Amino acid sequence: MAQGCSSGEEPAVQPPSPQGAISFTIRAPQIPPSRSGGDFTINRIDLLVCDDAERILEKASTVHNGSGTYTAQVTYSNDPRIVHFIANYDWTGWNDELIGKDAREALAGISTTQFTAWKRIELSEGITQQQPFGDTPVEMICNMAKFTLSVQSGLENVSFAIYNYDRGTIATFNPRAEGTDGHVFDENAITVPADAELKVPSLSDFQPMTGGAVFTFERDNASAGNDYSCMIVKGEFSGQTTYYKIDIVNTDEERQDIRRNNSYHINVSNVTNIGHPDIESAIASAADNTNFSLDPSLEVFPSITDGIRKLEVDKNFIVVTEPSQSGNFTATYSVRSGESWVTDNGKMSVSLKPVEGYEAAVSNAVINSSTGHVSVTLHSIPGSGELRSKIVVQVEYEDGITPVRLYRSVTVVVRPNFTFQAWQVGTVPATQGATMHARVMLPGTFPKELLPLEVRFKTANFFPAPANPMRLTIIDQTPAYIYTITERGVAIPLEFLSNRAVSAETMVVTIDYCTPVNMPVSN
Repeated sequence: MAQGCSSGEEPAVQPPSPQGAISFTIRAPQIPPSRSGGDFTINRIDLLVCDDAERILEKASTVHNGSGTYTAQVTYSNDPRIVHFIANYDWTGWNDELIGKDAREALAGISTTQFTAWKRIELSEGITQQQPFGDTPVEMICNMAKFTLSVQSGLENVSFAIYNYDRGTIATFNPRAEGTDGHVFDENAITVPADAELKVPSLSDFQPMTGGAVFTFERDNASAGNDYSCMIVKGEFSGQTTYYKIDIVNTDEERQDIRRNNSYHINVSNVTNIGHPDIESAIASAADNTNFSLDPSLEVFPSITDGIRKLEVDKNFIVVTEPSQSGNFTATYSVRSGESWVTDNGKMSVSLKPVEGYEAAVSNAVINSSTGHVSVTLHSIPGSGELRSKIVVQVEYEDGITPVRLYRSVTVVVRPNFTFQAWQVGTVPATQGATMHARVMLPGTFPKELLPLEVRFKTANFFPAPANPMRLTIIDQTPAYIYTITERGVAIPLEFLSNRAVSAETMVVTIDYCTPVNMPVSN
C-alpha cells in the first residue's frame, strides 16, 4: 500500500448511531451503447463514509431501484462527513481493520485494470436526512479516457488502439500538494499507480474506426520522455496491411497528457505513405505524424443517464478578467437514434446558482433553444477579489414513464487580472551567445482549470536555449517565444541565449488572464 498522509498510531474511531437511509442519483461518463455492456456498465456503487479528517468510519453498499436512484444504510451524525462514491470496484477481502484509517492512505494503494468511477463530496452539516446531497446528481468521474478516430482518405479497413499503461487508480491525488505531507484528493491531478506497466496492444485491442472507441487509463504524457503513449492505427494502404504510430498532439505539435474522464478525437485528412509491418515496429519508430494531417480535439466527457441521451457544454470553467471578454458558451442536448445523435436543444433551460462565499458574477443567462448558445450577462469586474456564479444547464422532462434529469454546471468567475512573477537571475555577460537565466511563476491561487497556458516572452535580443525549446511568433513586429506552463506556485527555470553582445533590454512577458510583466535584463 502506498505511503499515506498519516503517521503514528491511528486513533480509535467509533461511528455514532443511529443508522438511517440515504438516497442519491448519479451522472456517469458517457459510454456509447455499442460499448455499454460488460465492463463499461456501472453495476455497483459503494460508499466510504469518513470524518472531516478523512478517517474511514464505515463502508456501505448501495441498492439500485432500477429508475436511477441508489440507496444505502449509513450512520447519521451532525458532525462533518466526507463521502467517497466508488463504482465497480470489487471489495472482496475488505478488512474492517481499515475502519479508522486515512482514506487517502487506503485509496492510494488501490489500482485496477477495470472501468471504475469515483467522486468525493464533503458534507459540512453531516448526514442527518435521506437526501444529504440534495437534488443535484453525483457527477461520477470515470477512471479512463476515451479515444475516437476518423480517417478521410488513404486507408481502408481502419482500426486503432492505444499504447499506454495497463492499469489506473480509482481516485485522483496530488502527492505534492503545497503545505501538506502527503496525498491530497485532487480531481484535476493525473494519477498513475506505482505498479502500472506499458502494454503493447494486441490485435484484439484494436477497435474499428467506424462507431468504435478505445478506452485507456490516464498518463502524464507530455513529460513522458521517449517511451510515451501513442495511438497505433491499422489499415490497408494500396491493398497492404500496415501500421502507423500517431503522437497525441495538439495543433501546435505539443504532446498532450491523457486525462481520465476526457474524450479525445483525432481526425486524419489524408494518408500519403505506407507505414510499418507490425505493431512493435510502429511503436519503436518515430511518429508518423508527417504522413497525416491532424486535428485533435479534447472535451470533457458529457454526462448522460443511460447512453440514450446526452447533455454537453463546450466549457465548464470560464474566467473573465477584461471587459472585452465574454462569459458565453454553448450547450447541446441530443438523443440517440440508431447509430447517430439527433439534437433536441429545445428541451434545455438554464438557471443561476450562487456560489457560497462569493458575490454573483452573472446577472442573467439566456439560452437559444435552436443553437444552444448561452448568452451571459456579467457584472462589472471588481476592483479586488472575485465574483463567482454557477450556470446550471438542465434537461427535465418525462419520456413516457421514464423521468429524464440531466444537468451540467458551468462556473463563471469575474475578477481583475492575476499577477505573476518573471525575473532575471544574475546578469548576462556582454558577449553574443551568453546565457540569460530567468524564472517565471504563476501564483499558487491561479485556477488549475485554466492550465496549461502559454507564456509569451517578447524580446529583440534573446532566443530560447536548447534546454527549453519554445515556439516563435511575432507580436507588434517583435519576436516572441512561447513556453507552455503547467504548474502554479512553482518557479520555472528557463534559459535564453543573447543574439548580440550588448543585450540589456526590457523583456515583456505575458500570460492570458494576467497583468503583463516588464522584466529588466541587464549586462
